[in-house]
Amino acid sequence: MTARKKKTPARRPRTRSSNWFIKGVARLEKELPTNIRRPVREVRKQLEDMEKQIEKLRKDGEKRRKRFESDAEKLYRRLERALRGAPAKKKTTRKKATKKTARKKVARKKTARKKTARKASTKKATRKKTTRKKTTR
Repeated sequence: MTARKKKTPARRPRTRSSNWFIKGVARLEKELPTNIRRPVREVRKQLEDMEKQIEKLRKDGEKRRKRFESDAEKLYRRLERALRGAPAKKKTTRKKATKKTARKKVARKKTARKKTARKASTKKATRKKTTRKKTTR
């Protein structure tokens, strides 16, 4: 048997990471004298924090923009309907069933069942008592 050569996986082209600047500063920090390292480290941490805040604000801005666009589209459709003369959709005044109301309905049914069961059991008990009295005579 001949020995097989190990094949190395094909290398993918490297993509430049988004935080290349911070990595460079960290590398530079290692080369600096100790009395300058601390302020550089603090600056690097502040940069990371600011980056996180910017990303968070960007996401929040996108979310708001999407909501604004959808609201604008709804209002535009409503305006078109009004100009065409089509009747606008009326809001229903009837409340939708919630979990709380559903629970109340189930509880009422259970109590009603219990009451009927109690009545039935008391009727049976009185019947048994009356039948026993008749048999003892």
